[in-house]
Amino acid sequence: MKDVDIINSITLRADTDFAGTEATIHRIETFIVMFVGAVTFTGSVIAFGKLQGVIRSKPPLLPGRHLLNPAAVTACVVLGVQFVGADGAAPLWPLIMQTALDRRTIHN
Repeated sequence: MKDVDIINSITLRADTDFAGTEATIHRIETFIVMFVGAVTFTGSVIAFGKLQGVIRSKPPLLPGRHLLNPAAVTACVVLGVQFVGADGAAPLWPLIMQTALDRRTIHN
């Protein structure tokens, strides 16, 4: 079975349980859970790295960091809107991009 077929079957199977408003609420909940989970997991990995001495305790100070965080959060909101409004396997890509972006949003 192709990878795309597996992704489509997983995505479509999850969407067939809900219709209308229930489906929208389910997707919003899914997106929020993925956002919080990605941030939590990243924080745990960073804490582990700091305790093991692999990561320095001093945080990196990026130029423009005060603009990067609101921009990343805005991008996550835009991806959330795309995720909620997409059909079929299309919601998977905004969810993956949001998860990758979350890693950098809170902990930089």
